[in-house]
Amino acid sequence: MNDAAMIVGLFVRLCIALVLGMALLRVRERNRQLASAINQILGNFSLWDARDRIVLSNQRFLEDLGTAAGSVPEGSTFDQYIWARFENGLVPQADSDAEA
Repeated sequence: MNDAAMIVGLFVRLCIALVLGMALLRVRERNRQLASAINQILGNFSLWDARDRIVLSNQRFLEDLGTAAGSVPEGSTFDQYIWARFENGLVPQADSDAEA
């Protein structure tokens, strides 16, 4: 390979790296904006995927979990979420005297 071809190859790689870096910066900024917007929601917000795994939540959702928040990281299943709430006393117990 001659010198000109090597220089062109390096230039192309540099351009590709630059474009990918700029795209990554835009994605990070959009993610920051999305997280900020979701945290402005006054109530709990959580987004679950088709496999019942948590993808996104706001701060209020985590605050309402209290000490259980650490047991429900991104990627946790809905069953894990319910179980964490139960284990941490966040699920009201049924009154045994209540009529059906």
